[in-house]
Amino acid sequence: MYADIVQFREGITIRDIIDRSPLKGKTVQVCVMWPHTIAKTGSSFTRHEWITVKPSDAPAYRLKKLDVIWLNDEGLIIVR
Repeated sequence: MYADIVQFREGITIRDIIDRSPLKGKTVQVCVMWPHTIAKTGSSFTRHEWITVKPSDAPAYRLKKLDVIWLNDEGLIIVR
């Protein structure tokens, strides 16, 4: 698992973040989380998406302001 604070800039990619981390060159599971509010009720919660990124991959996922990203290379994470 790797932790860092990265300033958002338009066009930053998951590949940019992985390549500046100690996990560069490894297969990494990436969890992207973002805030979500249901307009009808005003309820807020966090949505997420898991992406497996191999060293040669360039994921098409577009990062947005307020996204939180976890990088993990220590085996498969199973989400139930």
